[in-house]
Amino acid sequence: MYAKKLSDFIVHEDDDIRDAYWRFSARGGVSIVCNDDDKFIGVIGQTDWNKILHATNPDKVVVRDVVNKKCTTIGVEDTYSKARDIYADKAIEYIPVISEEGDVIDLFTRQRAFYKKYFEEGKLPKMNYAIMLYAGAIQAKNLGYKAISAIEFGVAGGNGLLAMQFHAREISRLMGIEIQVYGFDTGSGLPTYDVNYLDMPFHWKQGLFEMDFSDLEKKLETTKLVIGKIEDTLPSFFDIYNPAPVGVIAVDVDLYTATLPILSMMENGKTECFTPRIYMYFDDIFSGYECLGENVAIKEFNERNKGRMNICPEGKNSGLSWELFHGINYHKQGQYDNNIKICHMFHHPDYNKFIRTAPSNYPIRNYSRFV
Repeated sequence: MYAKKLSDFIVHEDDDIRDAYWRFSARGGVSIVCNDDDKFIGVIGQTDWNKILHATNPDKVVVRDVVNKKCTTIGVEDTYSKARDIYADKAIEYIPVISEEGDVIDLFTRQRAFYKKYFEEGKLPKMNYAIMLYAGAIQAKNLGYKAISAIEFGVAGGNGLLAMQFHAREISRLMGIEIQVYGFDTGSGLPTYDVNYLDMPFHWKQGLFEMDFSDLEKKLETTKLVIGKIEDTLPSFFDIYNPAPVGVIAVDVDLYTATLPILSMMENGKTECFTPRIYMYFDDIFSGYECLGENVAIKEFNERNKGRMNICPEGKNSGLSWELFHGINYHKQGQYDNNIKICHMFHHPDYNKFIRTAPSNYPIRNYSRFV
């Protein structure tokens, strides 16, 4: 058998070569070839496909005729260091992880093997999610938390949630802290509300961004989907799922009206359900439209909670002080997404706890410059 999340990559040895290439073209990456018993045989990579398309009559060929059976694989017990050694030696991007029984357990990628390096170089997909999760994990670790939760509101097709799942898995491994991931969505696209200019009806309408639940669900590992209108599912979320303190929130609900229950959750929730600083991403704040949508919801939230809670910066300002994210070695500040914000919970019992990890003093260096 093969892992459910890899089904998009799987082709079988008797498949028509044209059908196999269509699947490859739709998803990219690599074609993993299995026999009729779903046991691993080999792969067809991008280089292989390029050769096949130029030298093969598709009317007379099936997958078994072109599969690369001498491809590189690793076993279930092999480590990240083994994968890094392979990638350092070979110009490939994907390594299938195969059990002793011939089952395809996982697909190990180059960016996974060199995650920390790629993070520092800003080369990972959805770096905004990576940065927030890293910052949230560092804060939680320094406060002594064993786990945190990350939530995406507005999953749609699922690209953001899958990126959050990927970054949570790798950062959890590096930081030694559990990161739980949850995704909230109606499942049927943008919901219906009474027409309100703050919802930007000239730009958004009911039903946009409908989810393909079955396609997304098979790609999720430990991530949990919460389906329904946010205002209906949020009130019971903490009781039903008992999540770790929420430290990261991505808001991609587009509408002012749909943003309100998310902010109400933080405003009225118990402090133990959150970390003292929540790293947040608001996807739909546009320059020149800060008077509408999600940003107005933020402004109203800040006005109601002055001295108690604050989400900042408002608008499209790039005022985050990234040097406070001690432990993140990332210097491409110009690449930070200005839609990342921080919700400060001043009333949180852990808010004033000292967690600085930068040097506590600065000894004299290069004294000759000053004499």
